[in-house]
Amino acid sequence: MEPVLTQEELEAIYAAMQSEGPAAAHINDFELTGGHSFAKKAEARWTECGKEMTGRIESILTGALGRRVRAEVLDALVLEDNIPGDYGDDMPDGMAKPSAIDEDTSVVFSFSVGTAPALVGVDKMVARRFVDRRTGAILLEDEDDQDEPSLKALTALEMRLLRDLIADLVEAFGAITPGRPRVAIEEADPRDLWAARPRTPAWMLIRFALTKLPGAGVWFRGPANLLMPMPKRVRELMRAHLTSTPVRVAVELGRFNVSVSQLWQMQPGALIQLETVVGDPLRVTVGGLPKLLGEPMVSRGNIAVRIQERIKGRDNK
Repeated sequence: MEPVLTQEELEAIYAAMQSEGPAAAHINDFELTGGHSFAKKAEARWTECGKEMTGRIESILTGALGRRVRAEVLDALVLEDNIPGDYGDDMPDGMAKPSAIDEDTSVVFSFSVGTAPALVGVDKMVARRFVDRRTGAILLEDEDDQDEPSLKALTALEMRLLRDLIADLVEAFGAITPGRPRVAIEEADPRDLWAARPRTPAWMLIRFALTKLPGAGVWFRGPANLLMPMPKRVRELMRAHLTSTPVRVAVELGRFNVSVSQLWQMQPGALIQLETVVGDPLRVTVGGLPKLLGEPMVSRGNIAVRIQERIKGRDNK
């Protein structure tokens, strides 16, 4: 059976992984972890975890907003602008490509899950209603008749009040995170965190819709591996595998042409005259492919070859 990768392909992969140039960009960790299949697995896993969160989110927002709230997972998507490479029209189904962090419609906070950065956003309507209840702008007896609150910008004091709601939402996210790492709201500007976010592993977006508040919702963004396992140090493991893979190296003393009849009549003691002239370099093959030229010598009683140069060009026969 022919190998899946030829020796030349293995060398090309290894050379690209060793470099930092354009060739290396085509071998990215997203592709090495499964590419499009990983995107689909991440979407399924984040959706599953999101469903586990809905009860907690409903409880938090019902208490925060003063009305019964029903939450449901709207979608879970891989953020395409966090994936290396240019997919063009071959982008996986459902992949999202946001140009910002939805600050026009959401109030956004930075938070951490262990050492990993993440973002949480609540729609401005949700934020305003929560703050108005906390400040007494919405009286309890009037809540059921209250029109949708004005979406005026929140003051610094109101943002501090909103942190209480954000802290509960962040804890709800941490509760479904494997290993239950410490979660905390960060002081970092969400725009700065978003701009400096790690590009691997791919980032995910999960959104929750609130059925009692049409158009309102809550969303989280973070690395895919917050909620699902993924291969670690893929590039390093690939390099280690390639560097430890044995290859067959052979040295050709020379070649000769002979007819079938001459080969048939050849007996022990026959002299074979090679095309190689005394002093000519010997050809070294790696995996059956000619790669190097060297001179014969003896080292510690063994026949050896001292490498002189690399064979250039694809046709080395």
